[in-house]
Amino acid sequence: MEDSENDGEKKSKKKKRKADDGLTVENCKNEKKRQQPIMSMKRSTINIYFWILLTALICWVVRCGKLEGYIFPVYTTTSCPRSQSEWRNRSSTLNCTKSNGYMCIPNENITELLEFCYRFRRIPIDKSICLILRRSTSLVEAHSCSQFINGCPDKLYWSNEIFKYPSCLSIGNTCFLAEPSCHEQEEG
Repeated sequence: MEDSENDGEKKSKKKKRKADDGLTVENCKNEKKRQQPIMSMKRSTINIYFWILLTALICWVVRCGKLEGYIFPVYTTTSCPRSQSEWRNRSSTLNCTKSNGYMCIPNENITELLEFCYRFRRIPIDKSICLILRRSTSLVEAHSCSQFINGCPDKLYWSNEIFKYPSCLSIGNTCFLAEPSCHEQEEG
C-alpha cells in the first residue's frame, strides 16, 4: 500500500514539476495559440513589404521609360488607358493637374505610345482626326484618320476621351493598325 501511495505521490510531484517547467501538453497548446497572432503579424508585415516593393518596381518601370527632348516629362508606355477610370488612375500616377491634363497618344513616327501631362487640361479634336506628339516642338498635332478601315472618330471629341477611339491608339509597323497601308506593309 505504501508503494502505491509513494507511486501516487511521485506522479503528483512529476505533474507539478512538469507544470513548473512549462512542459505540459496544455502549456504547449497555449504557447502555440499565443504565437499565432505574432506569426500572423509577421505574415502581414511581409505582405505589406512585398506590395511596397512591387509598387516601387512598377513605378520604376514606368519612370524608366522617360524620354528626353521634350519640354515636359514624357514617358513611353505599352498601352493607353481603355476607360475613364484607367485614364484617371494614370493621370494621378503622373501627377497631372486640372491645368495640365493627362494624354496618351503615339509619337510622331508612330513607333511608340507616349503618356504625359499636357499644357492644357483637355483640347477639342475634330472628327476624322487622331493625335500624335511631335518631339521637336513638344506639340500635339493632328493626324488624319479619314482613310482608316474602321474606328476613325466620326464627331468632335475631347482629348481626355480618346480612349473611346482605340484605332487612334493601336499602332504597329510605324503606322496606325486601322490604316490600309499598314496591312500592305505586313503582306509585303
